[in-house]
Amino acid sequence: MKKPAQDEYSSFYSGYINSLPETDILKLIADQKTELIAISNNINEEKSKYRYAANKWSIRELIGHLIDCERIFSYRILRFSRGDLQNELPGFDENVYIAKSKYHETEFGKLVEELILLRSATVIQLQSLTEEEVNFWGVANKNKITVRALIYIIAGHTNHHISILKERYL
Repeated sequence: MKKPAQDEYSSFYSGYINSLPETDILKLIADQKTELIAISNNINEEKSKYRYAANKWSIRELIGHLIDCERIFSYRILRFSRGDLQNELPGFDENVYIAKSKYHETEFGKLVEELILLRSATVIQLQSLTEEEVNFWGVANKNKITVRALIYIIAGHTNHHISILKERYL
């Protein structure tokens, strides 16, 4: 699957998509699961409460953010790949989602387990898409976007937060 063209997504997502190498994107997404497991194996319950600065998310909340985004982007993929193109999907405010969540109080191991199971489901979902479905367009957060772009956003967004975990938390 080739990278999406710039007109397939909002410029907001350019950083995520442009940061990705030319590669088998589905393999990269599957491999991210292994990397997330390896990183989480080096974080104990106490460390998972760490915030690198005041008013920044804890490691638990960052993992929760990945869970939220994986669900939202996968749902958008489901809707658009099924041809539900006439209904615009709303945006979301990740900071409000985290503030309303209980991720910081949730056992770290349970959060990691949820993220890994969710990623496994996402991989299966993405593997089932046809070339035609990958090219479908929809509207989310008032912006036109293709299923292909959403797939790349999942990968780029996860890489972005893996980098933040390594640079600022560990």
